[in-house]
Amino acid sequence: MTFYKKAKAALISLLEKTQTEVRADCSLREADLSEANLSEANLSEATLSGANLTKVDLSCAKLSGAVLSKADLSWATLSGADLKGANLSRANLSGTDLSWAILSGANLSGTDLSWANLREVEISQQTIIEPKWHRVWQIVNQVAESRNLSGVDLRAAYLSGAYLRGASLRKANLSGAYLSKAYLSKADLEGAELNGASLTGAYLRGADLSCAYLRGTSLTGAYLSKADLRWAYLRVADLRGTDLSETCLSEANLSCANLSCANLTNVDFRKAIVKQAKFTYNSGLSETDIADLKAKGAIFDESFGDRHSYLDKLTYSKDPQVLHK
Repeated sequence: MTFYKKAKAALISLLEKTQTEVRADCSLREADLSEANLSEANLSEATLSGANLTKVDLSCAKLSGAVLSKADLSWATLSGADLKGANLSRANLSGTDLSWAILSGANLSGTDLSWANLREVEISQQTIIEPKWHRVWQIVNQVAESRNLSGVDLRAAYLSGAYLRGASLRKANLSGAYLSKAYLSKADLEGAELNGASLTGAYLRGADLSCAYLRGTSLTGAYLSKADLRWAYLRVADLRGTDLSETCLSEANLSCANLSCANLTNVDFRKAIVKQAKFTYNSGLSETDIADLKAKGAIFDESFGDRHSYLDKLTYSKDPQVLHK
């Protein structure tokens, strides 16, 4: 083991002791503490600017007044941590679990909070946070119907389970956002950008997704009954196990999309592009429907055994925070 590795191991061993307290003048600037278990550690007022804290466990840690500017905390766990007055400016907190953390008076200017879990996070008027991420915090923590979010930037936002019933998200940019199990009944998503987003298990009954961009979007297990998907761009989208009953897909682009096990009862496929789209074990399709879709270039493959066995093998998109642990 090199000297550097020995030094890192010794430092982590010291800090992993729950009762270890770092003095206010202690500097861990640019230290490499990646993947360390520092749960409940006392690092109040410590200097950790530029430190590598990727995937570190700082759950319930004491970090009040700590300097974490430019630190890399991507995919770290800060659930329940005390970060009152901490300096997190220009830090990387992408994918970080901040649920139940205290950020009153903290400085998050220029901080990357892509896919960060902000549920039950405590902030104050003194907390400095970019408008985009403050909006995300509001969405996940303040229940409200018919929000006006038209044209807003919500790229890479972590909105799992968010309540957005009747919300106006017209032309909003939700590319790469995580909306698993979000409640979007009757939401207006006309022309919205949802490329690469995850809507796994989301509830979208009666939602307007006309002209929406959903390239490569995961909609596995989502409920889209009676939704409007006219002119929607769904190329290579994952629609496995999705309920699309009574949905309008007229003139939608479904080329290379996966609709295996989707409920297609009374779906309007008029003028839809289905070239290379995969259909397997679908309910609601008549022989005439199947013949028409095949004529348009759709692929019907039932070589996986019975439908129930195939359903058991389905793999849905995972929570980005869980995926990187």
